[in-house]
Amino acid sequence: RRPRRRPRAVSAYLSHLHSLRHWLTSSLAAVFREALAIEQPAGSSPGWLAACQYHGVAPIDEAERETIRRGQKPLRGAPVMELSQMVTSVVRQARQSLHAVPNDGSPAGESALEQLRILLDRVDREVVAAYKLAVLPKRQGMFGNVLAHHQESSTPSAAPSAHVFTCRTCGAPRLSPRDFNCPFCGNHMATES
Repeated sequence: RRPRRRPRAVSAYLSHLHSLRHWLTSSLAAVFREALAIEQPAGSSPGWLAACQYHGVAPIDEAERETIRRGQKPLRGAPVMELSQMVTSVVRQARQSLHAVPNDGSPAGESALEQLRILLDRVDREVVAAYKLAVLPKRQGMFGNVLAHHQESSTPSAAPSAHVFTCRTCGAPRLSPRDFNCPFCGNHMATES
């Protein structure tokens, strides 16, 4: 019989980085889902307002929401500008707590720190881009857009239903149609919500 290997103790620093990564992905997934759950284009909900307050983002007023509806013509969801501010707030909070525990200098800690920094550098633009794909109308080229403006009726169409592929492990949204592995935790994306 071979002696069993003892698992290595995880340092406090590495544990902090893993819990910070989990907090970041779950917070971003919750913000994304809450924004997408709003049926009214450029709308709001009690849950969205609570999330805005929690993350320190001032919600925009109804006049500006109406301007966004006329200009961007979103199909559903919270305004892109509000979601962008929310994502920026979550990323800022993660960056601030990145160095709450001193670095232990281990190779695993350095690797986890670098991966988290890379994630923090790209997550805000990727989450906002994925949200725009989900809530804004698709562009159809120059002639398609011109013809679409001539064929518009005065009554707004109903918001289409939407679903988002999420990671089975961390619940993060799928950021692009080509993502088969979660950019946050690395696991396979397979569930729909």
